[in-house]
Amino acid sequence: MMDAINAILYVFESTVYEKFEKVSEGIAVSQFVKILDKYLEENPEILHHTVASSLAGVLNEIVYKE
Repeated sequence: MMDAINAILYVFESTVYEKFEKVSEGIAVSQFVKILDKYLEENPEILHHTVASSLAGVLNEIVYKE
């Protein structure tokens, strides 16, 4: 899933990809899973969305947290 989203961001949203690459450096996949789990717990209204859509929401929060 991460590889697919990274590829999509790289091709279509290079600015977001660069920001995400910078802030996610050194974060393990297992940490992303924990972040996604927490995001879903805090946003139960999106539990019916696809995992890719939910992960995109998490990535937006990480990239635009500042």
